[in-house]
Amino acid sequence: IGVYIIFCTFLILFAGLRAVGVDNDSLSYQAAFNFYAKSSVPAIIKGGFGYAEKGYVFLNYYAAALGLTYHDFLILFAFLIGFFNFSYFSKYSKYLFLSVLFYVSFFYFYRDFTQIRYALSGALVFWFVAFYQEKSYYRAFIFFITAVLFHNAAFIMIPVLLMVKYIDKKLIYLLLPIPCLLIGTLINSLSLLLSFNVDAGHLSIYKNDQSGGSLSISIIGYILIVLYLLANKNKITDKYGSYDYLCWKLVALGVSLNFLTLGVSIFQRFSGMLFQFSILLLPIIVYDMRNNFKRKDSYFLMYLFVCLLLLLYGFRIINEDLVRSYKMF
Repeated sequence: IGVYIIFCTFLILFAGLRAVGVDNDSLSYQAAFNFYAKSSVPAIIKGGFGYAEKGYVFLNYYAAALGLTYHDFLILFAFLIGFFNFSYFSKYSKYLFLSVLFYVSFFYFYRDFTQIRYALSGALVFWFVAFYQEKSYYRAFIFFITAVLFHNAAFIMIPVLLMVKYIDKKLIYLLLPIPCLLIGTLINSLSLLLSFNVDAGHLSIYKNDQSGGSLSISIIGYILIVLYLLANKNKITDKYGSYDYLCWKLVALGVSLNFLTLGVSIFQRFSGMLFQFSILLLPIIVYDMRNNFKRKDSYFLMYLFVCLLLLLYGFRIINEDLVRSYKMF
């Protein structure tokens, strides 16, 4: 656990000590920090143009009031993101370092470096779901409200948790991504919303987006869905109360949602809240497959192969469109 703490501390400092401009959004966040520092509580409560979610704005405001600089604020924010993520992995993951490696390869440079509001909200959503599953509803409510105060994408968890509570058929979750992919291919969800003039001013920014909605992420997610079933083929049923099973259903719904909104990157903020549970699902799958290997060295080679695939994916997503050469402030 000591090595784990040291490695996680390094990741926190690596993100928190970065220079402004290393990532895509830090210049914008710096301008927002200076703007919020000069604002007032009534103005923040009123909101309007230039104001983000209240939790993020107030954190900027009070950080500046306490004399913190923008670089101090980045370190603080990196600590909050890292603390809630890595403490969650420590408590709930079957394999700690596999979860951290998954997080670094798929999320770290997108969230901790760039989408920091979303990153903290996602970390809080982890704990919200955990407390909800444990029927600790008071703590779940606190974490949910806090998550929403940093990014409104956390609202997606309400209809999703209602769905997973009342729909428990594995076949539905396994097959749902298929019609969603077909619909997403035929119908552009963004154009459909714009036709109803839903937040047209903001959504129109994404009208010409050609990102593909991270189709590769959805394919990887679907592979994990199938692998979970194969790894548990001898298990007669999964109980609703199983946290492993809940993670599987959340990833399945994340894949379905991403397929449904194919080609529109703005909707990834919602599907990403669900897909992030792959960080637990992959270790669950690897753990459940241990009985399929008679030799420990064969199991170790499989584990090593999974780690190498994650590293390969992580290296492939690092490019100048996402992050520039690293510099400390």
